[in-house]
Amino acid sequence: MFNIGAGFFYNKDGMYSRPAGSVLNAAAIDAATTAGVGSLNTIGTRKHDIALFAADVFFDTPINKDAGTAFTLYGVYYNYNMGPNHTRFIGAANPGWGADARRGNAVPHSGTGNVGYLQAGYLLPKNLLGPKLRVQPYASHLLAGYEGLRTSSGEQKNVNIFDAGANFYIDGHNAKFTLNYRARPDFTNVNNVDYKPEITLQTQVAL
Repeated sequence: MFNIGAGFFYNKDGMYSRPAGSVLNAAAIDAATTAGVGSLNTIGTRKHDIALFAADVFFDTPINKDAGTAFTLYGVYYNYNMGPNHTRFIGAANPGWGADARRGNAVPHSGTGNVGYLQAGYLLPKNLLGPKLRVQPYASHLLAGYEGLRTSSGEQKNVNIFDAGANFYIDGHNAKFTLNYRARPDFTNVNNVDYKPEITLQTQVAL
């Protein structure tokens, strides 16, 4: 199987931005609260269009039909335009604290810039772990360059996320669980990104 796909999204005036000098620190928020929250509306904003484009390929082929082995490859390229310097951090059940979005287990998830992602998997021979269980090891790499993610010297800092793990299929596709290891980049200090080990377990059951 070999598939090629592409898609786009456009939303006129879908994003707002403020000038770099209009930072709402604690003193500014206290002053606005005293003057009335409506005073925040005096801060000038600019509108920006959202324009997203993506193209991907998917390839899957049997290796040995008698053994039931197969190779799968998926690759995708994203071009995001969400306004100047936009970078969004997301962390699942993130335990971070404070106003800094980089804290906790958050990673740069999207933003204005370019993203490439590649994933490959290999389905191991059937009956390796019994007649009802199939195993598919995989590995992936995400490389992203976001306009708003820069070091103190102004140099753009790329995002590298490495994953490796295995899918365990139980009785065909009726149930599956995935064990994944990630070298998660910690951007608390953008000048010196620290990679931390992260392990997740995911389950899926079809009723």
